[in-house]
Amino acid sequence: MKLYFIRHGQTDWNLARKIQGTTDIPLNENGIAQAHNVGRMLLEKKDLYPIDHIFTSSLKRASKTAEIIASYLELPYAEAPGFYEVNLGKFEGKTWAESREEFPEEFEAWHANRHYTPAPGGGESYHDSYVRCAEGVRSLVARLPKDTRGIAIVSHGGTIYATIAAITNTDLDHMEKYTIGNLSVTIFDYTPETDTWVFESIDSSAADTNGTLPK
Repeated sequence: MKLYFIRHGQTDWNLARKIQGTTDIPLNENGIAQAHNVGRMLLEKKDLYPIDHIFTSSLKRASKTAEIIASYLELPYAEAPGFYEVNLGKFEGKTWAESREEFPEEFEAWHANRHYTPAPGGGESYHDSYVRCAEGVRSLVARLPKDTRGIAIVSHGGTIYATIAAITNTDLDHMEKYTIGNLSVTIFDYTPETDTWVFESIDSSAADTNGTLPK
């Protein structure tokens, strides 16, 4: 069984390099066009990327991306708990530089051990997200039909980093070597019979900076 984790399309906060976290920011026009790009790509390569089910984070930038992709593949889509973005508390809505300047002591205390320290203002740690994503993936695949060829999960950069770490049993400190761009497709292979996971690749072929809307 293949799992295709797809990062949502671009938002205005992505452009401004603002921290989004769980703040529910919609896709911008280019993000919508990017979602059409990846929808077309998955349709054209449906033999290479067989998808039987589509799931999404509840945040609108992901669910709108899923809606567009689903329209190309003529599949329904459903929300899956656990795949929302890392909650970054009071840093959300600011750039990293602004967060450091506005909350210097809290930022430095958090940043020194950011993978295990919850973000100030009611946020979570990256390790919290790691545990949440691992549980979410296992719960999801456990209830799928045995003949499922592949599923798409539309999610977020932080969530996908956490999932790679969880599936490969890799320390979170090593995740920053990967680039998870908007509409990149991160591919895993799962063998239910042996409960084994393989992280295969990240496909950025449809994740153009500028998308193309259908005519």
